[in-house]
Amino acid sequence: MGIATKYSRKKKWKKGVDYLSLAAKWAYQFNYFYTDDEAESLIKFISENVVKPIELPSTLKGKYVLIDSFCFDNRGLTQQYLRAMIHNEFDILYICTANKIDRGGDIIRELTDYPHAQILLFTDDTPDAVRIANSIVEAVVSYSPAHIFLHIAPWDVAALIACAAIKGPTIYNINLTDHAYWMGASLIDYNMEFRPYGMTVSIEKRGLKKDQLLGLPFYPVEPIGHPFRGLPPVTKGSVKILTGGAVYKMLGKDDIFFRMMELLLSIAPNVYIFVAGFSSDKIFEEKCSRIVGHERVFLIGVRDDIDAVFQNCDLFLSTYPTSGGLMCQYAAKYGKPILAYRDKSDMENAVEEMVNHFGTTFRTYTDLNEMIAYAKALITDEDFRNNEGELLKQNMMTPERFFESFALLMSEGHNNALKWERDAVSYDDFSEHYLELENTGNNMATRSLLLESNLLLFVRIGGYRMQLLKCWIEIVRDAIVKRIH
Repeated sequence: MGIATKYSRKKKWKKGVDYLSLAAKWAYQFNYFYTDDEAESLIKFISENVVKPIELPSTLKGKYVLIDSFCFDNRGLTQQYLRAMIHNEFDILYICTANKIDRGGDIIRELTDYPHAQILLFTDDTPDAVRIANSIVEAVVSYSPAHIFLHIAPWDVAALIACAAIKGPTIYNINLTDHAYWMGASLIDYNMEFRPYGMTVSIEKRGLKKDQLLGLPFYPVEPIGHPFRGLPPVTKGSVKILTGGAVYKMLGKDDIFFRMMELLLSIAPNVYIFVAGFSSDKIFEEKCSRIVGHERVFLIGVRDDIDAVFQNCDLFLSTYPTSGGLMCQYAAKYGKPILAYRDKSDMENAVEEMVNHFGTTFRTYTDLNEMIAYAKALITDEDFRNNEGELLKQNMMTPERFFESFALLMSEGHNNALKWERDAVSYDDFSEHYLELENTGNNMATRSLLLESNLLLFVRIGGYRMQLLKCWIEIVRDAIVKRIH
């Protein structure tokens, strides 16, 4: 953060913004803290110097702006909030700060088909955060909205320096990464929370007050018009268990996730596990090859037909030590029983907060033997399996309930219908897990940061140069091997 401040004080805005964004990415990867006063001050300082501040004396109540860092179909919360605005017939200005929107075709089509929507995109190959921020402010001034919603990456400096310059509209942050560090807590009026864990962190670590927190659990978006692409062939009468997500969610904690898969496969020879989210991964495949029954584990890649995949499977296994929130919601939506395990002190991965929206029937197991016993009952008794799935389905948030709750929250007084108790959060254990993940996961965070930083880290962080150099050599080596093959 000091490097970003130094360049900004010298009015070298591009370097200041680049290092500020990089510092936020670093903080997000390791989660030793959840907000940073220096970063918040620097956002405001940069904004005051590169964006003309504006105050809208009057705003139009039915006009909404959604600023999005991603434009990803079926991921995040972009579509849930846009569809709520469309359902309630609000006027929408959608702004996406990403320079590529090739994964957001459904989003753009829905907005184009809605007569009360406008779209502002930035698709330059070399995005300029200062220019983007000024364009956002100009668009907001012209639109004169009453409400601005942020659905942004923790390091989206362009969106934040724009918001720092805008006075008048109410600013809401959609707390997408509620478990991790993000910038901008000092700029918002309200934080949209989807579970008690995020609410707890906002109060205890981000400096937000409880009356700033609006509770709104979300539902999984159903993909539009993507036909089922099939699954690997298995024997008739098999029990198909779906799991998946990012590989890092399965690593660490003595490889317990792989032990869980082995125990499930041992229940019966007709049990198969399908892993969605990636087509190949060296670390995963190496660990999986060591378990008994690994020949019944199939990688099925990233699926745009994930809804159909769920409908053609019988059970869902949540990842460990990091659970798959959205995938668990898909399972509940389609009435597929969930197998979930967590450490007793780990409330961040309590899946019940993601699926028990209107009931308390589901629980995440903290005893692995109990979870396996539950799995055995589900695998061997089809009627029991169907009943458990139906109970999950009944307790889930639906689009209709979400639209209604959103309208209620946007009414006068921001009526908050959900009353949550705080979770008991073990912050030290959580940050230690991310450090363990880095040490056991082939330096994934460092590799990711290097690829995005253009060697800024390598040049500036003297005490870290050897590890960065090692990771850079590995990246180059892997790229060469990939080209050869």
